[in-house]
Amino acid sequence: MQAVRYGIMLSTALHMKVDRTLYFDRKNYFYPDLPKGYQITQQDRPIGSHGYLDVTLDDGTPMRVDIQRAHLEE
Repeated sequence: MQAVRYGIMLSTALHMKVDRTLYFDRKNYFYPDLPKGYQITQQDRPIGSHGYLDVTLDDGTPMRVDIQRAHLEE
């Protein structure tokens, strides 16, 4: 539950649209370091989407960085 709270806090800080329904997907992988063969993730419906972060470059120029998605995974 704490991961969900942190995901909402991150999404809010990045000016993202927070999805009101959490939905998780199972991504299948066949890697030796993943014996169960899958990973739980938010592939299709991330917790946050379409946000941005305003930053200032070293020379003082302001810049907006678009962020498409923030998702939870195991």
